[in-house]
Amino acid sequence: MLVAPGHNFSLFFTACPNLDDMRFCLASTQADWGGGERLLWSMRTALLARGHDVSWIVRRSEPLHRLVLEAGDAVVATPERRGVNPRQWWEVRCGLRQWAPDVLLMNDSHAIMLGGSAALAAAPVRPMRLAMRHVIFPVRSALKLRTMADAILCVSEAARQGVLSAGLPLERTAVIYGGCSTSVAGSETEADARRWAEEQLDIDPSAPLLVCVGNLLECKGHVPLIEAAGLMHGQMPDAHLVIAGEGILRQALEHRIDELGLRGRVHLLGFRSDADRWLAAASVVVHPSLQEGLSLVLIQAQKLGKLIVSTGVGGSAEVLGLDEEPACPVWLAQPDNPESLCEQMRLATEAWRAGPEALAESLQYAARRARLKFDIDRNVGQLVEFARHWLQNSRKLRA
Repeated sequence: MLVAPGHNFSLFFTACPNLDDMRFCLASTQADWGGGERLLWSMRTALLARGHDVSWIVRRSEPLHRLVLEAGDAVVATPERRGVNPRQWWEVRCGLRQWAPDVLLMNDSHAIMLGGSAALAAAPVRPMRLAMRHVIFPVRSALKLRTMADAILCVSEAARQGVLSAGLPLERTAVIYGGCSTSVAGSETEADARRWAEEQLDIDPSAPLLVCVGNLLECKGHVPLIEAAGLMHGQMPDAHLVIAGEGILRQALEHRIDELGLRGRVHLLGFRSDADRWLAAASVVVHPSLQEGLSLVLIQAQKLGKLIVSTGVGGSAEVLGLDEEPACPVWLAQPDNPESLCEQMRLATEAWRAGPEALAESLQYAARRARLKFDIDRNVGQLVEFARHWLQNSRKLRA
């Protein structure tokens, strides 16, 4: 849910009269497809369903740009690379003046600098500049956030704490959780997805299938995960680990898989447009991150009623409800600890072998909670109300 500091939540939304349907410009300069891009696309879909207009500032010829073109969305500007250069800046500034958005939603740090500065020079257009904060890394430039964004939209309380620790004022921050669908291909069931995965890997129906989804980056914890898989292989030699994602660690991970003799048991699938299908097929979903702003993967795993092994770091703890009662079922491993990760993977796999009956009630509770707390349409609705409130106050100040 979105939190408006200093306001009673129910009064906040009843006290603000609606403005007309708004125009949102979504800005992303990322080259890869990750959780932030998936969330941005989900927000786009929910905004359109609510009757708002959407346009894009999106990096040319990258996965998100191709998706935008296929959908026929309006494109304000197409930077060719990250960073700010005069030609790209002028293209964004002119595009904002022509399209005149009410809200500029900036998805990453480079988009904040490029879009935020261009919006300042796009008068008479004055969109609300919203900077998304997806990560819990230390803020590199508090000055950039102060000058290039009117408000910082954090995907979790953990992400907001990183912003506050950099000295930004609480009143310029808000929290809105993301969300995702749980659909697999067509009308395919989870049983269908499992049979499909067995055919893809040529594995037995009784073989445990552990699935990890995430780009191959240091912070995602794939290095200790491979080590844990090596330890687990001696205990459960029929288990298979699938990793869906691409990144700079691929070559190093492949080398270590070979060293540990795990070829044929650990599968690096690369970037997959069918990652949701692998999650549906999973016996256990493994999320070994060392740092995490939120995690759409964990949200989807909960909605699917999956057994989960996680490190519970950062915003993952909020997704998993670690501080709530009743607790959601999860096998918690220590971050960057292969032995701990192996042990929790082994225990979760044994629970899968035993059958779902013992954990059925708690898994159903976790799924219901995830569907409510991380409903993308509901949370985008709260984003819209937050923007309306800010725009209304801004117009009063300028009047």
